[in-house]
Amino acid sequence: MNFKNQLNELISKNIVFRLLILISITLTIPVTTQAKGIYEEIALKPEAVKLLSKAIKEVTLFNVDVYEVRIYAPRIPEKAKNLIKDVRPLLIRLKFLRDISSEELAPSWTSDIEKTCKKNCENILKQVKKISKKLPDVKEGNFFHYYLGKNNAEIFLGKKSLGKLTANYSTNAVLQALIGKDAPDNLRKNLLNFQDE
Repeated sequence: MNFKNQLNELISKNIVFRLLILISITLTIPVTTQAKGIYEEIALKPEAVKLLSKAIKEVTLFNVDVYEVRIYAPRIPEKAKNLIKDVRPLLIRLKFLRDISSEELAPSWTSDIEKTCKKNCENILKQVKKISKKLPDVKEGNFFHYYLGKNNAEIFLGKKSLGKLTANYSTNAVLQALIGKDAPDNLRKNLLNFQDE
């Protein structure tokens, strides 16, 4: 079964998200339901992946919640750097918590990658900008997915593939924007919360 079919199956299962109590002081909110044995499983070959962590990204100036991020992986890495370097496949799922126009979304996504990219940034950003031109307006409740394989990252909005980042270090660039040293501090810490179990 290819990834697009697996993604369609995942979306059709209509996984219900728990309601989160939002704290306006912080940029992101940790979710404390990550005890061993209650990871959400998603059937994604070659291995079943499990929910590692989730957090909310906010726009700081207005305390506006933008999206919830969830990271799924086949195993729990012992060290955070292993998640960036070699844990694959990974599924990163963003659930939008408000309507966002393509005029807001495209430059924000490009900027996040640009600020945190470490290697081969020029080639990666060329591909990011090409895909960003395809980004439509999104509605509250829409899903944006990254499927990270060994050598590329495929981007989906709902069931529709928007394209692939195939330049060297593309998967690294996507992860750096969320959990790298230059990512927003609270976002990074909460998405790496699985380390504290």
